[in-house]
Amino acid sequence: YLREFTSHSLQHPDGWGLAVFYNDAVNLEKEPISAANSVYLRERLRHKIVAQNMVGHIRLASRGSLSYENSHPFVQNDDSKRTWTLIHNGTIFDSQILDAYKTVQEGQTDSERIHCYIVDCMNQLMKTLKHKPNSEERFLLLDKIVQEIAPHNKLNIAFSSCFWFLQ
Repeated sequence: YLREFTSHSLQHPDGWGLAVFYNDAVNLEKEPISAANSVYLRERLRHKIVAQNMVGHIRLASRGSLSYENSHPFVQNDDSKRTWTLIHNGTIFDSQILDAYKTVQEGQTDSERIHCYIVDCMNQLMKTLKHKPNSEERFLLLDKIVQEIAPHNKLNIAFSSCFWFLQ
């Protein structure tokens, strides 16, 4: 599948990334170049990747420069140490809700702002509930968030979370 993933980078040449989930960690691998031109990725794919889960993204930039910070996926922990990972295709044209995150994000993409907003909302939900939200509570919040930011925007996202007890 990853070799097929690489072949699609000819139409999406502005970066690639993988979030590979292992027992107690997420390994983030990404570059702001075409996956087809990446020496690192070519070497990485010479060996079998064994993981619990993995998400991948190839980028066609519409916002933000070609840089590591703007390449997907984005990975961030919430206040409960749950790891949230996001990839997004499309462009958010207008969103006052997301504009507030321009000052806290590392890169310049609308996709990273979506990610920051979702993690912030999860943190707020935990404070409101006074406990870690269960899967249904998290899903209802994600549904609400998508409805808030999607009416006039393209919102094609893959979002996942993992939780590990850290020692």
